[in-house]
Amino acid sequence: MKRFVSILALGLALALPAWARELPKDMEVAYMKAAEFPTVQLSSGGFSWVKLLTLGLADSSQPYQMTVGVRIRNQNHTFITHGALPQYSGNFIAFKRNNLNQIQEIWLLNDYEVDAFRQKAAEYERTHAAQR
Repeated sequence: MKRFVSILALGLALALPAWARELPKDMEVAYMKAAEFPTVQLSSGGFSWVKLLTLGLADSSQPYQMTVGVRIRNQNHTFITHGALPQYSGNFIAFKRNNLNQIQEIWLLNDYEVDAFRQKAAEYERTHAAQR
């Protein structure tokens, strides 16, 4: 019986949806185009007229340096190594920088979190457009 309860508890812990995690408020959100330690290439991930008009020659992405001890959490809220980060290229991330502008923490976002940030951004735009 104890074994059944242990397996059930483990199953429930693993079944906890990743969207239930709470992101720290001071994180920035970006689209990760590429990553190879110690550099990560980030962009806005949105539609860019400049990129379209220049046939992709001009891009708004920028390289950022990661700290040696960068902490990376995947969509299931487990830590991964920076060596596994390149396979997550093409995903949205939340990140935190230190006072030297180096990335010290990365959270790979799931679809629910990306939608939530898009809604917040749209709401922010609406409220600030009305104030102008």
